[in-house]
Amino acid sequence: MSTDHSRRKVATAYEPTAVYPAADLAPIPTEGTRVVGYREYAGMLVPIIEAHPEPVMYQPRDLTPRPVIDPRAQVIAASGIFAAGTGWGVAQVLSSLAAVGSGALMWLAIAIVAAKVTGGSRGSTTNTTTVHNHNKWFGRSNTSA
Repeated sequence: MSTDHSRRKVATAYEPTAVYPAADLAPIPTEGTRVVGYREYAGMLVPIIEAHPEPVMYQPRDLTPRPVIDPRAQVIAASGIFAAGTGWGVAQVLSSLAAVGSGALMWLAIAIVAAKVTGGSRGSTTNTTTVHNHNKWFGRSNTSA
């Protein structure tokens, strides 16, 4: 378990002009980086800095406007709605024709019965009645025929 102490630097007085080899200097983590561990390198403990994976470049999406409902489904739905509307319209026309036909038949029957009851070409008598109503004060009225 002997270690090589000859490669380690011994702390000495401050020497501003001293030049140390780059291999002996440990990288200093910058602000915003995170140290996740240490490993031994060249007789010193070197920090292991968290490395983020490379960002994945996704293929851009197609942003052209798309219809909300499938065009084929729109055609099928429109044909069904048209058929339903046409069927309803035809039913309305046929029911009105049936009403006109039955109504005309009813009025014809009423006219025949009325002709039979009144006697057709017989003369008629007209009676006219005239009524005179005289209103007076305090709700009094006189009526004469």
